[in-house]
Amino acid sequence: MNMKKMFSTSVGLLASILILGSFGCSGGPTGPSGTVAGKVTLNGEAIPAGHTVAFISDSGSAAATIGAGGSYTLMSGESAQVPIGKYKVTIGLPSAGELSTAEYDKQMEAGGAATKAKAPESSIPTKYLVPGTSDLEFEVKEGGNTFDIDLN
Repeated sequence: MNMKKMFSTSVGLLASILILGSFGCSGGPTGPSGTVAGKVTLNGEAIPAGHTVAFISDSGSAAATIGAGGSYTLMSGESAQVPIGKYKVTIGLPSAGELSTAEYDKQMEAGGAATKAKAPESSIPTKYLVPGTSDLEFEVKEGGNTFDIDLN
């Protein structure tokens, strides 16, 4: 086989691998999977919307923004299917977000430079914020999984 043909074949093979790999990344898991939903509470009370929940394993992760009433549905990339397996679970704080127009105008009128909005205060115990200290663990199985998480 001459070098030109070998180079052309190699480039074609590489392009095929990259294209097929990109479908695997956005289409969800290719092996056994399940869906995960539930509710996050702190001492029995729903935590405010905007917090996040993340399921983390050696083989990947899935996450969700917590909605009204503490509810969540995990997503793995763009898919609601999460690979089966054991996961360490963390709870994240809401982001600071943008300043409202009224707050920005108030800061400008006071002669100061605009600052970023402050992150909302949270009463989530710090041990749940990182995988190394969180004691929350769940095993995702095929089919529907409901994990209600009560932080205390």
